[in-house]
This record gives sequence, structure tokens and C-alpha cells, in this order.
Amino acid sequence: MVLLTLALSVTTGFVDAIGVLAMGQVFLANMAGNLVFLGFAFAGSPAFDAQLLAFSLGGFVVGVLVAGIVAGFPAARSLRHTLLVAGFVEGSILAAGAAIAVSSGVEVGDYVPRPELCAIIFLTALAMGLRTGTVRRIGFPELAPTVLTLAMSGLAPGSLSSRRSHRIICTGTMFAGALVGAVMVLRDGLATALLVAAALIVSATVMAVTHPDFPREGDG
Repeated sequence: MVLLTLALSVTTGFVDAIGVLAMGQVFLANMAGNLVFLGFAFAGSPAFDAQLLAFSLGGFVVGVLVAGIVAGFPAARSLRHTLLVAGFVEGSILAAGAAIAVSSGVEVGDYVPRPELCAIIFLTALAMGLRTGTVRRIGFPELAPTVLTLAMSGLAPGSLSSRRSHRIICTGTMFAGALVGAVMVLRDGLATALLVAAALIVSATVMAVTHPDFPREGDG
């Protein structure tokens, strides 16, 4: 699970870089940041758009709810199957967002809340919500997009050494993901960055669940 944790930490930073730099200062994984930005928007700050932030929050909530519904299906009893389905669905949603960006011409700096941009934000946040809901359901909260806060809290003295080291690495990989995501968004554009994020998520999930050390508990 270490491989999957690190890979998804990278994609979390990557996806949030896409949102903040290409979609009008909107977080797509870190909903706490969106709530702070929403407060700024309500206060009248022209740098933040309440409508775009609302679509991100709404998409994330829908994703979490969908994960809860899917977790109740009999087929979801297998850890491997659950993660594979979630990874492929998440990747497909991000690819759909990229398709909308290409077909509608939405690009970096297009912060006008037109329907196409709102749809991309909603879908991308939905994918992140689906991931969060899934990993919480299967008992691996450190795979969630909100891992950074948990990771940094684990740096305090007295934390278990192995878990502390793991969380330090997660923090670093999320930073690396944000850096790479920012470079890609600014250099290659929104659609390309979304497609790369989709590919990273799917490939990391497949590699993790097919690894010999992947836990087999719960496999049907």
C-alpha cells in the first residue's frame, strides 16, 4: 500500500495545482482550502469566485456519497476490486474533464464561470471525493487527498517512527506533485494536465494492487 499512498499523494498535489492555476484559484482535492476561499469570496474579494468554489465543493460531496453507495455493493467486499474500480472510474472522470476542455476551448486563465468550466471543476472534484470516500471506507485514510494535514500532524515528537517517516515522505511527494502539475499546466495546458493525472491514477492503482505485497485480506 506504500506505493499507492505515495502515488496518490503525488496526484493530489498535481490535481490541486491544476485547479488553483488553471481554474480560478479553486482547490479540487483540499476542500478545507475551498471553504477558506469561499469566505474570501463572500467578503467581496475579486480574486475568488463563489460559483466556481461551490461547484468544487458540490462535486466533492457527490463523489463521497457515490463512494458510500458503491461500498454497499456485494462486489465491493474485495479490497483489490474496490480500489481498481475506484481508480478506473476516477481516471475516466478526469479524462472526461479533459475532453470537455478540448471541445469547449477552456484553457489556463479562463476564469469566467461558464458551464464548461463549471463542469470540469465539478467532475474533477467528484473524482477526488470518490477517492476520499473509497479509501475511508476501506480503512486507509492516508490515501485520501487530505493526507497533508494528517501527515504534518504526524511530524510531532512522540509519533511512531515508521508512520512518522511515511508521513514525511507523503508530504514531500504531494509537494512534488504540485510542482510537476504546475509546470505541466503552465507549459502544456489544462487538458493535457488532466489526462496525465488520469493516467497517473490508473497506472498507480494497477501497479499497487498487482504488487506481490498487496494485502489479500477481503479478496473474494
